Amino acid sequence: MFWLTGCQSAASGTPLPNLVGMHGDKAEDALQKPDAYLAKDVAFQDVKAGETSPRTVIIKGNWKVCGQSPGAGSPSVKNMTVKLYVVKNEENCPGGSPTPSPSAAAPAAVPTAPATTAKPTPEAAPSTVAPAPTATTNPPSDTHTPPSAPAVAPTPPAPAHSPEGSCRAHTVAYCGWDRGETPEQSGETATCKDGYVSFSGDDGSGTCSGHKGVRVWFK
Repeated sequence: MFWLTGCQSAASGTPLPNLVGMHGDKAEDALQKPDAYLAKDVAFQDVKAGETSPRTVIIKGNWKVCGQSPGAGSPSVKNMTVKLYVVKNEENCPGGSPTPSPSAAAPAAVPTAPATTAKPTPEAAPSTVAPAPTATTNPPSDTHTPPSAPAVAPTPPAPAHSPEGSCRAHTVAYCGWDRGETPEQSGETATCKDGYVSFSGDDGSGTCSGHKGVRVWFK
């Protein structure tokens, strides 16, 4: 490229360093350091592609060197002026990124192991074994209820037989023997209307007197 070559002096001197890739201020310091004063003047020229007019370089640290004239290795001469062709640090040099100088070379990238892709876990095949039936400790209860036996009507008590001569003709009440009633106590003549038990004589005279009269006779 046009800035990598220049008029080289026939006089011998210290070779110019490679300044490509350096920041503008560092490149200027490399040319004008006290122990090896290589250039009297350092000029900066904006070479960004597409610019209608070159931009002025004010803060030299904001610019990077894309080329130099005279080129690297050219011998320095007395009262030499070195021109540096620059673009902003965030911009690309014309024709691609410049090759940095050995002092500004980026550290070599450390190779990284390739990413390991996890193998998918195969899906388990569906089981064809039928589940075992759950054991039960008690057999299922029989919900069938047998029909109940028909109720048997109680046998009515046999009618009591009145003793011979009982219940002689009375004008009031009724004979208990005729209705299946029996005396509550032995020798009972009648039961009065108030519940009193009478043991009157065989003729029945005065029975239940004072007890509201006879309710039922047994003699």
